[in-house]
Formats: sequence, structure tokens, C-alpha cells
Amino acid sequence: MSWVYPTIFMMTTSVVWYSYIRYAKSFDIPQVLVAFAMIGLPLPIYALATLYSDSLYTLQPAHLLVMLIQGIVFIYLGNLYAVKGIDAAPNPGFSVLISKVYVVFTTPISVFLFEAPMPLQSVIAIALIVGSSYFVIVDKNNSKKSGTRLSTAPWVSNTLIAFFCYGGNSLSSKYLLNGGMPISMRLFFPGLVATILYLPAALRGIRKIGIKNRKPLFVLFIIALGSVLFNASTQVAFAQAPNIGYVNAANASSTAVLAFTSVYIFRDPLPRRKLMGVIGVVIGTYILFLV
Repeated sequence: MSWVYPTIFMMTTSVVWYSYIRYAKSFDIPQVLVAFAMIGLPLPIYALATLYSDSLYTLQPAHLLVMLIQGIVFIYLGNLYAVKGIDAAPNPGFSVLISKVYVVFTTPISVFLFEAPMPLQSVIAIALIVGSSYFVIVDKNNSKKSGTRLSTAPWVSNTLIAFFCYGGNSLSSKYLLNGGMPISMRLFFPGLVATILYLPAALRGIRKIGIKNRKPLFVLFIIALGSVLFNASTQVAFAQAPNIGYVNAANASSTAVLAFTSVYIFRDPLPRRKLMGVIGVVIGTYILFLV
């Protein structure tokens, strides 16, 4: 049961981490600066891990191309739109939840790319997740003609972009890992590409908030620290768990905790309809990862 402790730590870190991303909105911290803190500031740690890795892996041109795509598209755009979604959502838990259930996208595609199995239980779980997500992204319509409407709020479109970027990053990471690439290298090089793209706007963001303004800088530091702790504890839990699906299910469940804590910390809304969607997505994710 040694995997339980890093998993609990991962869940706790996830809630605190995303809460601080939401908290950054209170200081008018530019969204690109938040994304930079998530990816750029942890890079020295990943660089050291790569340098001291005893892996015999040799970089291949195809893998380099994949990492460039990861950095430019999946990480740079994915995290930027994820932050935009969290910032604009009525409750950050809604946005994080939708972006984290990209497994409904990667599971069927993995059947064709990696010849992964897809039993009936997976199909049922995906249907439950998609159906429950409907309640999260659909708003009540005050019009007498229709009871509900698909939300056109910016947070929905931003979150869906992050959803597909995260899914693409997951699939491409699986490809790189199957090719023998060390985890630290996979985290460092695409992260470096994304950081270079973030840097000009991030520097303007720092000038905007002021280098002497300690509170926003402290928030950014916590976001960066949360990124490192979350990723590290997740990898430790993966290594020790009898089934990594247990860890992934716990990760998805932490978004439900985030939705509830945001009600009390930030006074964000949690309507009954969306609460049903949150619970349904968590249940569906458990079913899918425990196949």
C-alpha cells in the first residue's frame, strides 16, 4: 500500500495547485505568466534529472520532431488555454474536470495507434463521462422555449482546446516512452520549447505586476512549486501502484474536491445540475481506469 501515500499527496497538491491558479486571478496576473510559471520555472529541476539520468537512450530525429510538436502545440497552447478556461469558468473545478477527462479521446485512438484493448466496460465508462460532461458544460436557459442550452461561454471553448491538447500530449508521450525516452527528457525538452514561446509575454507580465510586488510573485512561486510536486508525486505513485489506473482515478477525483473547495474559498457557484455532472464524470473515470 506504499502507493497510497504519494497518491494522497498528489491529490492534495493538485487541489492546492489549481486553487492558486484560480487565486492568481485576484492579482490580475497575466494568464501567460501563470502558464510560464507552470512550465518554465520547474525546468531547472527537469534539466538536472536529465543530466544525471543513467539512461542509454539516443535521441532520434522522429522523436525530436514529436517533442517540437509537443512544445509548440500541446504544451504551449494547451496550458495557456487551460489557464484561460480556469480563469473564466464560474468554478475552476468545472474547467479542470473537463480538461482532465481527455481519456475519452485517447482511449479509442490508442486502439488504432498502439493496438490497446478497449473492452465493453471502457465503452460504457466513456459514454458515462461524455454524458455527465454535458451537464457541466450545458447551462440552463431562462427562455420558455427551451430548458437548456449549450454554453457558449469562453471557458468552454478554451477548456475544449486544452482537452484536445492534453490528449495529444498524452498520446505523443506514450509514443516517446515506448521508444525508450526517459521521463525527465520528455518533460524537459518540450517544456523548454514552450518556455521560449512564453518568455516574451511572460517578461511583459512581470513588468506589469512589478518585480517588487511580492504577493503575486509568491503566488507564481507556489504555482511553480505545485507543478513540480504534482508531477513528481504522480510519477512516484505510478511506479509503486499495482495499477496506474488507481492513481489516474484519484487524480480525476481531486477535481471534484477542487469544485467543492472553490465554493467555500472563492464563493464560486456549484449548481445542482453541474454537481450531478461532476459526480458522473468521476464515477465514469473510476470505471474506465479500473478496467
